[in-house]
Amino acid sequence: METTAKDVPNMGTTREDANGEFAKEVIVFVLGNPGSGKGTQCSRIVKHYGFCHLSTGDLLEAEITSGSEHGTLIKNIKAEGKLVSTEIVAKLLQQAMKKSENKKFLIDGFPRNQENLAAVQNIASMCNFVT
Repeated sequence: METTAKDVPNMGTTREDANGEFAKEVIVFVLGNPGSGKGTQCSRIVKHYGFCHLSTGDLLEAEITSGSEHGTLIKNIKAEGKLVSTEIVAKLLQQAMKKSENKKFLIDGFPRNQENLAAVQNIASMCNFVT
């Protein structure tokens, strides 16, 4: 059975509960190989359904551009040809979600590997609906 946007219940307007968790959020993790059309589909979903598109690649680049301590660390890791740690990526995603006034998120580029799954479960546990 296919789930459409109309099947997703109204999640209300509460941004965070008393613990600062995402009590009323909808998160969709968009997975696929490079060049498979993830970005194209995310653009269509954003336009049609009003989701906030969070690309981990874009978040990492924005952090590098900011010149922050984390940005410098990320820049150095990428320069060495290594993947940025799950902890850093998850933290950037959570910060972006908290800053956004949207309650519906498309997360593109995460999870990338088995190690990321624990972070996905952590993010998902803070939400009302995840697919």
